[in-house]
Amino acid sequence: HGGRDWVQTNTGKIISDTLRTHQHMLLQGFRRHGMEVQGLTQALDLNNFTVAFELAKAVDSEDAWKTLGKKALRVLNIEMAIRVYTMLGNAAMVMTLKRLADVADLELLKGHVCMLFHEFEKAQRHFTS
Repeated sequence: HGGRDWVQTNTGKIISDTLRTHQHMLLQGFRRHGMEVQGLTQALDLNNFTVAFELAKAVDSEDAWKTLGKKALRVLNIEMAIRVYTMLGNAAMVMTLKRLADVADLELLKGHVCMLFHEFEKAQRHFTS
């Protein structure tokens, strides 16, 4: 439940612990212990963009923002990508993404995102399918 692991000890006592994959949810703990980058990585692994955005704000490095932006694009979370590239101050990317935000055809959207990553052959496959 909620990323918690419950086990019974040899003495019959029941204890719980937070699973490693859900530790990013302990946002305040990461901030308190200076582990924002680790939390950001875990949040991205789980596609938890709300937490990842907050941790990227805490880290506030260009690498953290770019990593978050690329992951958002890879999973076609255009709204999050717009927020991230706005934080990076990349106006050209924001304008491009705003044009893509209303694309309803999934294959067309995938093709455009592939173009942003310079994956032209992959983009062509999406455009022609």
